Amino acid sequence: MKLLRHILTVSLAGMLGGCSLFGSGEAQPDTAVSTNAPVQTAPRTMRAVCVGLNSVDPAAWGGWDGKLTDCEFDATFAAAMWRTYGIATTQLLTRAATIANCVGALRWGVEGLGAGDMLIVWNSGHGGRVQDADFDEADRQDEYLCLYDGALTDDVIHKALQHVKPGVRILWICDTCHSGTMFRRRPVRFRPRAVRGFAGELILLAGCAEDKYSLSTGQGGMWSTALHDTGPDGQSPASWFRAAKERVPESQQVPVYVEYGAVSEGFRDGVIVE
Repeated sequence: MKLLRHILTVSLAGMLGGCSLFGSGEAQPDTAVSTNAPVQTAPRTMRAVCVGLNSVDPAAWGGWDGKLTDCEFDATFAAAMWRTYGIATTQLLTRAATIANCVGALRWGVEGLGAGDMLIVWNSGHGGRVQDADFDEADRQDEYLCLYDGALTDDVIHKALQHVKPGVRILWICDTCHSGTMFRRRPVRFRPRAVRGFAGELILLAGCAEDKYSLSTGQGGMWSTALHDTGPDGQSPASWFRAAKERVPESQQVPVYVEYGAVSEGFRDGVIVE
């Protein structure tokens, strides 16, 4: 894994250390994150969607270009990593990361999946809040990801995932940036609207807690780097989170583990890839 990262670093040269997208889940304290050893799981269909934006279209964002340094690197490395395991992967970088393309990628990712199958989503970019247009949020705010041509709201994500079948597993990894700085900020949470009627299982590995910042190294986010260096090989979502979290200085940022839906032990403690 470190060799692959080095190769990409040489050849190539952060919605939200979290934004609240799927909000009914709760961040788990360390004592609540499973400490069980990873267990073998049955063969299954796996797909991945990796999205990274180093900028947005100023014409769509009132003149703001949302310039960042290494979100494309995060997504490119992640896509290369999943492909080494034979996982069908869609990669969308900056100009290709439009609303239509991202919604299409999510729909492709879950299409035809059944119990035990998995979609992995890795996103790196900006995120924010906008006034709730349909009054379905308690705080009257809709969360969104900043895509190249506009905002991808939690309501739209809900529509893309609403037909997920029971037992389908979604591993969502977020290491995202805030306001063009070299820091990544705010925890990702999936909002009530986005998980209403969601029949699958979702585990979120987010870059930082709400009152902390998530650093960007200039060659990938600190959280992404920790995940890359520990690697998913032989790891379960819970054990990978624990291993990566140990590499992140708590004084700088605190990664967040969140579960949504009836997450099974087979997902939480099952080996992702090997």
